[in-house]
Amino acid sequence: MPKLQSLITSFFQNASGNSATRQTLPLELSQSVEDTERLHTLPIYYNNVRSIMNKRNINMKIELSIYKALCFTETMFGNGQSSSVYFPDKFNVYRCDRIVQMLRRSGGVAVLVHYTLRSNSVPINSEIGPEEASEFVVVEIHIKPRSLILYVCYMSVFDLSIALKHYHHVKLIVEKYRNHRIIVLGDFNLHDINWSLDDDDENAYLPYASTDHNANGNRSCFQTDALDFLDKMLSLPLSQLSNFRNNASNVLDLVFVNESDAVNVTSDRHTIIEQSQQDARHIPYEIKLDYSKSSSYTETVTVRQYKRGNYVRMAQQLEAINFQHEFNMRNDESAYEFFTQTMQSLIEQNIPTRTIKKYSNKPKWWNQDIQHLKNRRNKLHKRKGDGQASMTEYEAAEKVFSEECDRQFVEFNLRTQENIKSNPSEFWKFVKMNGRNERYPDVMKYGDKIGTSTEETVNLFADYFESIYVKDEGNWNFDDVYVPISGAEEINLSLFDIEAAIHSLDWKSGAGPDDIKPLVIKMCAPTIVWPIWLLHQKSFDSGKIAAAAKMSRVVPVHKKGDKANVTNYRVVAIQTLLLKIHEIAMKRKVSEKIQPQLKSAQHGFRDKRSVVTNLLGLSILAHAAFERLAQLDIFYGDYKTAFDKLVILLLIIKLARFGIGKKTARWICQYLVGRTNYVQIGNSKSRCYESPSGVPPGSSLGPLMFIVFINDIVDSVEFANTLLFADDIKLASIISDHYDTRKMQRDIDNVVNWNTANRLFFNEEKCYIFSLYRHEPSFIRADYTMGDKIISRVEETSDLGVLVNRWFHPGSHIEQMTMKCRQTIGCIKHFSNGNFTKETQRILYVAYVRSRLEFASPIWNPAAQVYKDDIESVQKQFVIYLLESRSNATTYRLAPYEDRCKQLKLQSLEKRRTVADAMLAFDIYKRNIIDDLISPRFVRNVQSAYNFRESTMQLLIEPRYSNMYLTNQTLVRLIRLINEHKTEVTKCNNRLSFKSVIIDKLGINLL
Repeated sequence: MPKLQSLITSFFQNASGNSATRQTLPLELSQSVEDTERLHTLPIYYNNVRSIMNKRNINMKIELSIYKALCFTETMFGNGQSSSVYFPDKFNVYRCDRIVQMLRRSGGVAVLVHYTLRSNSVPINSEIGPEEASEFVVVEIHIKPRSLILYVCYMSVFDLSIALKHYHHVKLIVEKYRNHRIIVLGDFNLHDINWSLDDDDENAYLPYASTDHNANGNRSCFQTDALDFLDKMLSLPLSQLSNFRNNASNVLDLVFVNESDAVNVTSDRHTIIEQSQQDARHIPYEIKLDYSKSSSYTETVTVRQYKRGNYVRMAQQLEAINFQHEFNMRNDESAYEFFTQTMQSLIEQNIPTRTIKKYSNKPKWWNQDIQHLKNRRNKLHKRKGDGQASMTEYEAAEKVFSEECDRQFVEFNLRTQENIKSNPSEFWKFVKMNGRNERYPDVMKYGDKIGTSTEETVNLFADYFESIYVKDEGNWNFDDVYVPISGAEEINLSLFDIEAAIHSLDWKSGAGPDDIKPLVIKMCAPTIVWPIWLLHQKSFDSGKIAAAAKMSRVVPVHKKGDKANVTNYRVVAIQTLLLKIHEIAMKRKVSEKIQPQLKSAQHGFRDKRSVVTNLLGLSILAHAAFERLAQLDIFYGDYKTAFDKLVILLLIIKLARFGIGKKTARWICQYLVGRTNYVQIGNSKSRCYESPSGVPPGSSLGPLMFIVFINDIVDSVEFANTLLFADDIKLASIISDHYDTRKMQRDIDNVVNWNTANRLFFNEEKCYIFSLYRHEPSFIRADYTMGDKIISRVEETSDLGVLVNRWFHPGSHIEQMTMKCRQTIGCIKHFSNGNFTKETQRILYVAYVRSRLEFASPIWNPAAQVYKDDIESVQKQFVIYLLESRSNATTYRLAPYEDRCKQLKLQSLEKRRTVADAMLAFDIYKRNIIDDLISPRFVRNVQSAYNFRESTMQLLIEPRYSNMYLTNQTLVRLIRLINEHKTEVTKCNNRLSFKSVIIDKLGINLL
């Protein structure tokens, strides 16, 4: 499943804006340095104030503040109290007062909007009666290019029936104001609900029931109601951005938004209510909303029509060139230059070009013909006003324009759906077809440097990206550091290896710095394999790679935080195509030599290893600790830009220990050293800078080299169990007494010492300790340290995408996973209903919802029926929606769930999890997966080899436990599956045949 930066929050994109320039908010007071940072945002204040009438000087503080919109709950206003007494005249006030006769000590909602912003109240047919102790206000603020809806509410006590009425209000707003930004905030009085960061959207949080209620898989009635309400809100889809705990460790005030990448929620820094007067149960919030004023421009560009290229003639021209003779006459640099110039010349001769106009603020299906029709309609509209054109002419022009727009949109829909069938990620292009092309703010900053133009910005990025790398301490020579071992082998590539690498390229990807697209290479593969292989052999024999071939084009991609700060971006490097082909082919061959020698602890970038095997090892250790009434202390280490700071000198030394021949190691060394990069945004290119350390980001060979580099870290650990996933490291140790904690501390020190020796360092702020335990009285809370600093502790953690609590119970993960999936379904419904066919929506569900529901399922596959039902309900609801939306029916007798799934070519999620469990068990039993933690736990019954036909005989010895949580652990479940299917296991020698037998036995057909 692709890792998307904001899978949900970018869906409500501006329907009218591609390119944008920032609009400055009117500020009347003098601007401080901090104020200038807000000029590109709408600053909003929110606080549950509790009797605002008793706060002194609030009128003046609001007037002098930077906030242009202020939201208050628990105002306790009555009908006889005037807004002008408490609020400045420069604000329009929208209120919903409490009913005084109810004698409530709380209540009332107010929203203030600065007079410079046009605003109005949004009428809602409220279902909430005056006796239900809940108030709300809905205000629309008109900001170009997208208006904002503020929905502010207060609930004195959380009540599901009242909360669902608020949900229905918000649902109506979301459906009616599809192109608006929406913020729903207020005091919902939810307690005993924990929030953790969403893996897909690091600005948003997902809820789950407090861990105190999850030890036995049970939730209180309040938690069930609260999660039901939150589930519905997130499925609209909205994202929740607040995780500020009060003095009771609860998050009572929530902030739901439909576009989290444009909204930032922090605790208030410009206090309206003095801190001494604030309610300790309600922290003031500062909400910053990014917004922009659209600008329009038209750009004429020349593009190549690669799909119309004459590749037959190009292949014939390639065959006519004696590449072997040409390469023999030249050195490596000249040979590479000859090849690229030849290809570029052939591309110009055989691939036609076309001049097109790119229109900003227009959808992807907009073209020159539509623009011409629009211009004609607009001219007739003006002439109609002057009496020079008739109403009939204008209406005819309007009709032609509308029909052409509809036709182009329908054709775009059809093309998109065809693309989705082979590549579901095309859906996001459809969603964002009206999004902005200009992804970077107009003003960028790096330290004290400011970039106000694209030319300055690309060099700021170059300065920052260059600072990430570490320089060599001195000059070194390959022959001096490479010490081969006996039996070292060279890795020679054949024509077949090059051809396989070419076929693995994504033909849709763009060209690199050499301006050669993968599509051209793939279309000419039979004739171009030979010269590409010759170039590799030339560089392999000489031990040199052309400098131009090692040039990379860098595209900055935003991670999180302030988009105007270049340090919040990561590198995406696009290599030259020729070197990419060589490194893909080399990686496959080198991997065959290296993979068998890697430590068992490494699970990342390895065949037959995955997130599942890593977490299965952790599960085995955790339940071994539980069995002993002990605890499992885990140190989570987070390296600081590890892939970029890898020291190439040390890598070459380590590579020699794997039996890699000298010529192969020299080629790999040449591949890594002397790399140059430039940042490109639009047509602007930065200065070139070098990468003296690390592996090329986005490369195929780079990750393999990294796990070679970090492989010997396992040797430094004496007592703890090490679990690696690329650069993620866990040290897990069973703790029974304080002596065990001292051994754990020694291993942490050993790893830190290894880091120092290898010049690879932890980001200490992101390292932490997490303890797994079930026996509260025996828990030992030890303080582990790195140097003089105590390592922080967490109560739960997201481990490789799976939420883990201290009981290693799946409940918390399932709650968050199902909510996230309903949120994704809400997006699919919002954008595809009425546009896409049933089959297209089914493909999107399988790609983006079911894949999440099945991610690492053997680890968290629940035993409790309540969680099985929660997971299955996600698919049940989608199936009902899909069938009803096609027939436009809402009330008809439903067929059984299994029959409905068959109609849509879907299967029961529970049965699919059973198949996933069985396949993992089969791989471990057949030794397709060999792991030091996992394999020894699969203890074979020595008598089974002779008596496996006996109905009671087991292939594996199944552990027996008195506790249900030990009996239901993943390891025991996998062993039980092998014994249940012993006949199938013994008869099948490969995975495919076993899988076929299992799905037939379960009566399903996996598609």
